[in-house]
Amino acid sequence: MARFIPNIGICPNEEVQHVGTSQHKVVLIEDDQDIGALIAELLRGENYGVVHATSVQEGVTALAAGEFDLIITDAFVNHLEPSSKWTQLEQIRDAAQPLPTIICTAHAPTEFTDYADRGFAALLAKPFDLDDLLTLMERLLKNPTAKQTSSYKNPSTL
Repeated sequence: MARFIPNIGICPNEEVQHVGTSQHKVVLIEDDQDIGALIAELLRGENYGVVHATSVQEGVTALAAGEFDLIITDAFVNHLEPSSKWTQLEQIRDAAQPLPTIICTAHAPTEFTDYADRGFAALLAKPFDLDDLLTLMERLLKNPTAKQTSSYKNPSTL
């Protein structure tokens, strides 16, 4: 039986409604409701099943309750102090393993130079174009264990 996850709005084990045939399922962890809703809707329009979590705990709960192919997370969910970023990101990574995880950030790339060494698949600069996100997602879904070679994926270089 599928479990309902509060504040996410769907049960991750049930069929996710979107346009076209189901392809891959994604957990999107973004605490800004408007940004998260926009990204989720755009991804659904590209035939991805999406569960939008607004906190690390909701994301971890969704990962435990369903089967997913990829995680996209904001680097600073719930506006944590920059010194705490790795604690929450590693909590997401540990719940997601072995799934590829994309970190999205508007912060300086120098704060994230060791993302690959810490087990994350890619880093994407905000703001980003949907096509750039989709290209990165497709690459990771084709080869989930691959790490991106650049420490910072600037959308203009994808």
